[in-house]
Amino acid sequence: MKIVLGNVSENQAPTRLSYLVKPWIYCYESKIKRKKRGQEQGHTNLTVRTYDQPGRWMSPSSLETMVQELCEIAKESLDEIPSYGVFSGNREALKNRVISIAYDNDEAVGFTAMCYLPPIDPLVLERNEKCLQSTSWNQYVLHLIFRYILHLYQGPILHLGLTMIKRQHRGRGIQSSIFLKSLLLPVLNQRKLFFPVTNIAASPAGIGAVSDYFFMSYPTYHSNNNNNGRCLPFHFITAQHVLDSSRHEFGCSTLATFDESTFVVRGSNDPAGGGASVFIKEDGKPVSQYKNPLCNQYCASLLQYEKGDELFQVAIFCPVLSLFQFLRSNTSRSSCKTSHASIPLEKGKILKQSLHWYIFGCIFLVVCLAWSRAILVGNFLLYRETEYFFAAA
Repeated sequence: MKIVLGNVSENQAPTRLSYLVKPWIYCYESKIKRKKRGQEQGHTNLTVRTYDQPGRWMSPSSLETMVQELCEIAKESLDEIPSYGVFSGNREALKNRVISIAYDNDEAVGFTAMCYLPPIDPLVLERNEKCLQSTSWNQYVLHLIFRYILHLYQGPILHLGLTMIKRQHRGRGIQSSIFLKSLLLPVLNQRKLFFPVTNIAASPAGIGAVSDYFFMSYPTYHSNNNNNGRCLPFHFITAQHVLDSSRHEFGCSTLATFDESTFVVRGSNDPAGGGASVFIKEDGKPVSQYKNPLCNQYCASLLQYEKGDELFQVAIFCPVLSLFQFLRSNTSRSSCKTSHASIPLEKGKILKQSLHWYIFGCIFLVVCLAWSRAILVGNFLLYRETEYFFAAA
């Protein structure tokens, strides 16, 4: 494992990225064990390098090399390279990105590119608070919890962005590993335990992953069969804000329309409005399916792939909550595969096998709370020092 630390004490002038904290961990390198290509048995170690905001600190030559690797993966994944975001090679476009690249014997085989987006304007939040206060007190209380306790509206929104794996390396379980690696640095560098997360996708694989592994996600394929999926003001406000201010960050057409009832973005990939036409499927079939067929059916009923439709999702990311969500999803999915007679036994077996993960999650939660408390105390002391300085002046 290798970690490259940054100089957090360096002063920086106000910019369009002032909502981002300067990273104190620039690069994080680790190993993952995955199946060998083309073999049912045997494993090999892959190297995963995660870069936080590389456009702010990476040298021109290193930045160029990284972009070339991303383009190479995209070409062997889609046969065509998109022209927006990380593929443009523009340093500005890489200043608010989190990028994880997986290497197999020095060959770049897959990547995930996430994006920091600006927070919602406080004036917008206050207008919504007044509306909620007069219409729904329970929604108003929940909104206050999100804003003042979880601080979801302070700091950046994390957009999940693109994940691509070279065709010959698919089926090795690389995607989930590099995806999880990308979520580590935002938590550490932004000093936040709770992130509002957004995702726009047409692939059932991506939509299903957000539905199963993130907290309070909406919309989800689960809401097609029950009332668990409920649109909260948090979901709606975040979706509107991101689509109004940041479409250019993820290749969404300016001509696309947002269906507020389903959260479908009609014509999201329309090239006439700057959309990513490479993702339009003329055959009407998605790029990849999800392991749960209910998700595949849900996406097929909502999206017209040949017209470039995509589904917009909003969720909450917290390391501990996402871990529990992951375990719950796997437990429920595994238990559904068994017969009715064996369900209680299988559930108990699965929960017993996952017990150490729950214990680890509880310990991690205690550490995170202690860490966040230290950050709050540190910020308070910094505020007091600043206040004293101005009072003395």
